[in-house]
Amino acid sequence: MLCPFREVTGLPCPLCGGTRAFSLAVQGDPDFLEFGAVWVFVAVATAVALIARLRIPWRAWPAAAAVAWAWALAHRDTIVPESAG
Repeated sequence: MLCPFREVTGLPCPLCGGTRAFSLAVQGDPDFLEFGAVWVFVAVATAVALIARLRIPWRAWPAAAAVAWAWALAHRDTIVPESAG
């Protein structure tokens, strides 16, 4: 599947690799760390916060997106190899 953001900018978006990361994490495969692992951690933290009835400050979401994008940029060769895009 083509990422419109990557097609325009040549860079991975903050969500790139997220689906593969979740799929691998559910299977217990540590290779999820090579993809959008930030979103797996955000999902787990959000679930824990909801279960514990903790409030999540609105600033946490842009911060998570910024960290996810930094992760995607750092792992761009693994997430979306140049030959794939």
